[in-house]
Amino acid sequence: MELRPYQQEAREAVEQEWEQGHDKTLLVLPTGCGKTIVFAKITEDRVRAGDRVLILAHRGELLEQAADKIGKATGLVCATEKAEESCLGSWYRVTVGSVQTLMRPQRLSRFDPHYFDTIIIDEAHHAVSDSYGRILEHFGDARVLGVTATPDRGDMRNLGAVFDSLAYNTLLDTVADVRREVQARTAWRIEGTLREFPKFPPVNLWFEFPIHRIDHSGMLSDVHADGDAPDWKRGGEKKKPVDKRQERLDKLRNAFAACDMEGKGEVSIADLAEYCGLSRNTVKTHVDEHPDFERQKDGTVRRVSTCQNQIDTPF
Repeated sequence: MELRPYQQEAREAVEQEWEQGHDKTLLVLPTGCGKTIVFAKITEDRVRAGDRVLILAHRGELLEQAADKIGKATGLVCATEKAEESCLGSWYRVTVGSVQTLMRPQRLSRFDPHYFDTIIIDEAHHAVSDSYGRILEHFGDARVLGVTATPDRGDMRNLGAVFDSLAYNTLLDTVADVRREVQARTAWRIEGTLREFPKFPPVNLWFEFPIHRIDHSGMLSDVHADGDAPDWKRGGEKKKPVDKRQERLDKLRNAFAACDMEGKGEVSIADLAEYCGLSRNTVKTHVDEHPDFERQKDGTVRRVSTCQNQIDTPF
């Protein structure tokens, strides 16, 4: 799975922070900008480097979502540390773990303090709580990445008490700038095809009078153009099933009318096959299933019902 430019920039920023000795760093991405995909790719990087990785979250659905995205984005399978399930003894290098489970002293005591090399905290604005602190203290030498869309906590407790640095929050400023400017700007999406060429990918443009500028950030890719149905609605629109049998019957009826130019009510199989662009055996099969025609021993097809009014006469 290929990351968008800003996602790749965030990925590289995290690795740079770790390389500079900031072992506990924070990544901030607005909602809908793919923070799970970003930390899935970072997880893959750490596994390639030989690390064992723990993904921490406080809700079961976040653990399931993380395991699913990591699997789809990287092919890595995750073990689970939650309730009765344990990653100990597993071959998998990635574990999704419940904070409520791991915070218990009896559960933590099962793990060597160096068991995990990297810890990634989803919804990291919760990381200042004592439950997270207990886990991070136990695995004190692990690199830590906190990922959040909402770095400001209501209780004003400082995330700086947990994280040494802020790796990336550039997109927050970009989103704010876009929100301010969008009232005075419009965006366009160019789609289409050229004869004898494959369909080209959509091109998204910002219009800043009198100039159109290509959207290199990738932000417009997730925006539905006016008049477009959203993806969920497109998927729900069911196409009417095509009646293949009726389609064959109609095609044969029209072919018979076109070939029976003298109105004798009899056409050779060879002529029908040539007209339809089918093999003779295929035409025979279609004739056998048609109620208005029958095959003759001399290789012709005869109309057996008075269906002249039903035949589409070619122009």
